[in-house]
Amino acid sequence: AVSRSQQQVTRAQLAEVINRPGELSSNLKLPRLIYHKRKPPEYESLVTRLETLNQPLKLLLASVDAAEKRMRATQMQRRPSLSAEISLSEYNRDTASNNDWAAELRLTVPLLEHQGMQAEVSKARSRWLSQRAMLLKAQSNARQNLLNLCQKINLLVLQRAQLETEMEYHELDLDRHRALYEMEVATNFGSAMVAISDTRYKQVKTDFELALAWMNLEIMFNNQIDFDGLDNE
Repeated sequence: AVSRSQQQVTRAQLAEVINRPGELSSNLKLPRLIYHKRKPPEYESLVTRLETLNQPLKLLLASVDAAEKRMRATQMQRRPSLSAEISLSEYNRDTASNNDWAAELRLTVPLLEHQGMQAEVSKARSRWLSQRAMLLKAQSNARQNLLNLCQKINLLVLQRAQLETEMEYHELDLDRHRALYEMEVATNFGSAMVAISDTRYKQVKTDFELALAWMNLEIMFNNQIDFDGLDNE
């Protein structure tokens, strides 16, 4: 009864995830997962591509660049400015003079800096520093998440290989117990079947965890890396 209740809860959660609330599935089919055929990811070759492919980092980097440009523009208002003007004039009949070109150079030096300008510069710099701190923290978190995913995938690949070896052993052990059972020799046939079921459950669980880890890795790089084509080198 407890097992059936847990099964019902799990299928209700599944119905919510696929946007079919209240429609509990009676028969479930395992999807065909082939993520174990991929080459395990290498952290060193992927970390250099985070800033160019990770969408959240790209947005933060753009915000930092924009904040820096605003800060620079605000700072420029405090500095001396140099401007030039060149004009062309025609012959003046009244004065009988011919002044074709005239050039004017202006140097503007702000002698007084009002308090509002200082506050604006400080505010722009504070905003840039805040955006930059957020970017550095996000970059650090992204690198750590990437490392965790790479290590998890590699660990799950090893775990999957170990489970395959365990399954081969349990299948041979089951065959041995079946032969003894048919010979009416006392044997622990039921325990051998339980071991098979337990290992098969662990295999399916590992395959799903491996698929989820790969999907998270794909999302991290905005689906811009073809991991199936070994484009992670």
